[in-house]
Amino acid sequence: MLYRQLTLKDIAKELNTSVSTVSRALKDHHSISPEMKKKVNDLASRWDYHPNPTALSLLKNKHYTIGVVVPEIAQNYFSIVMEGIEDAANQAGYHVMFCLSKEILQREINVVNTLLNNRIDGLIIAPSKETVSHEHLDCIVNRGMPLIFIDRYCEAVPASRVLGDDYNGSFSAVEHLILTGRKRIAHI
Repeated sequence: MLYRQLTLKDIAKELNTSVSTVSRALKDHHSISPEMKKKVNDLASRWDYHPNPTALSLLKNKHYTIGVVVPEIAQNYFSIVMEGIEDAANQAGYHVMFCLSKEILQREINVVNTLLNNRIDGLIIAPSKETVSHEHLDCIVNRGMPLIFIDRYCEAVPASRVLGDDYNGSFSAVEHLILTGRKRIAHI
């Protein structure tokens, strides 16, 4: 048996009324009688009706989805960053679509295009090591879509960035060890 999502049209047909009446009744609109609201809500509840999120997103022109592109997930850094992105996005009512570039520019371009085709509201990206051309990222900025770089960035693309400072962090760690009297310092 094929799955088919229940629609407002199905409820309207069952109650012999219009789709707009069903829609207004579900939104508790003042122009709909209490009796009709009860009929619509009872049937919607009995049939386990849920609004179609795709239809709602088209209506509002907002999809509540953030795209994220990272080179890999095996590295502990990216898995921690992805978990943080997921937590923050969920708290704000957004979904996240994660993609991997595997440090390959063409794959990065492909996944960015796939995310754009899936109507994301913004993109967070750690560009691949091969990313020397950035037309696929310029396209995002030109659309007015939020773009945030993490870990690495493209200097020519005007976007926000969240970066670690590995040099100064390492310098501070070694300096601390020296100032506390350590003489044999190793890095793993």
